Formats: sequence, structure tokens, C-alpha cells
Amino acid sequence: GTLGGVAPLLGKHYELISCCYRLLGSSVGERVYWPGSGFFVLEHDLLSIGNDVVFGSRTRIETSTIEEAKSVFIASGANVSDRCVLLPGCSIGTKAVLGTG
Repeated sequence: GTLGGVAPLLGKHYELISCCYRLLGSSVGERVYWPGSGFFVLEHDLLSIGNDVVFGSRTRIETSTIEEAKSVFIASGANVSDRCVLLPGCSIGTKAVLGTG
């Protein structure tokens, strides 16, 4: 969830977190605001995130289940608020806002 303990060390340097996800195989745009709590993503190559995306804390992204693995796509300008859960195969549109509650 915390990139092997690296995320707390990098702190608020969001571009460095994006670089870590890119190195792991994710497609990540520019100016992505990552949650301090980090993500738990196993299949980084199935994660695609556009530019100017904002994540709330405790957001969960699942790219696979016990039966299958599917890509998760988050378009530019999307806002995925606190405690949202994105399941395998979901696609979040441009400037979409997701919330819980």
C-alpha cells in the first residue's frame, strides 16, 4: 500500500510517487495528487491514470479478483474522494467526481 515503505519517506513530493508507480509499470499522467495512505495495487501494468487526477485518503484500487484481472482507467481531471473503491474493469471519465457516504 505504501510502495514498500517508500511513500512515507517521499512525503508530499507527488511527482516522485508518480515516478515510483511508473517504474512499477503503471501509466501515470502529470500533476497527480496521491493520498497519504497509499494504494494497494498488485498489477501495476493494469493501472492507467490521466493528468490532474486527485485521490482522497484510503482509496482502494483493485485490478484483479480471484477469477480475473482487468485494467482500471482513470481519465484526466477525475476526483476520486476518500474511501472510494475502484473494482477491476472500471473506467472513470474525464472530470468525473466519485464520493462515498
